[in-house]
Amino acid sequence: MQLEWNLSSLTVGAAKKDRAIADREALRFRAEEARRRLEAQRIGALAAKSGAQSRVAAAEAGVATARKLSAARRAELASGFATPLDLTAAESEHVRAELEQEDAVLELRVAEARLAFVGGYIELASN
Repeated sequence: MQLEWNLSSLTVGAAKKDRAIADREALRFRAEEARRRLEAQRIGALAAKSGAQSRVAAAEAGVATARKLSAARRAELASGFATPLDLTAAESEHVRAELEQEDAVLELRVAEARLAFVGGYIELASN
């Protein structure tokens, strides 16, 4: 068996090698870019979770305050120092505070789910 070699073979081989090197570099760049995007999403999810935790704590404090105010208005109504409208306003505020708390808890759960997704712990369901 005789091997043939010519200048055309050399340039084709060099071109294939250059192409493989360029493909490897492009793949490395895409992988690094994906790592950066994932890290940015992780940081965003952590920030969202932290903000949601703060909101839940504030909402819990708001519910406690509104509950006390509602109880106080009820006692004032019973003793004649408040009107039914005062009690209704206090109870409305209490309900609003509870809704705010539920919304904050939901926001926290969404942030936790987003963090779990970014971390690879859960996957989106496909239809």
